[in-house]
Amino acid sequence: MRDSTNPPPGHAETLIVPLTVLKAASAERLGVGMATVDADVRRYRLVASEATLRAAFPGVTQEIQRLHAPGYVLRTASGERSWELDGYLTGMGVRRCFIGLYGADQVDTAKASQLFYERVFVDARVAPTAALVVDDSERALDWAADLGARTVLCHPEPPANNRHLHVRRLADLSLVLR
Repeated sequence: MRDSTNPPPGHAETLIVPLTVLKAASAERLGVGMATVDADVRRYRLVASEATLRAAFPGVTQEIQRLHAPGYVLRTASGERSWELDGYLTGMGVRRCFIGLYGADQVDTAKASQLFYERVFVDARVAPTAALVVDDSERALDWAADLGARTVLCHPEPPANNRHLHVRRLADLSLVLR
């Protein structure tokens, strides 16, 4: 069995996935819009039961476990506060898969510039070149790429330039990781 701190050979040391990508994966699985998923998240935010949050994020727990199983080190970096991220992931039953939760409160800056990723990488003690950052925002990916991280846009539409790899949905991420 692979030690969870050692990635599969030839792969990025760390995958950084924001909550918005996880929510988009839920919307895609449900066949609903992000507004519906956001409403479900708001409704269930205060209820930390695993069954309730799995209902708000169907299928996403399996995707997270699939990425974690071969030994990828998972962190999440989001504009949300870290305690909210902890609640979501605990409620989904996948908190143990993530070794770092980076909200604006943890790095003392909003997810609004390259400084956010600089601080995440420093705190995580991960070289940007050893990270694969997944996001649904090209702007956020540009900040991470400027630091040297590999980046993947998770969005139905491809990126405006070829700087970032592209997957339409989180379930396709394994195609990029091969």
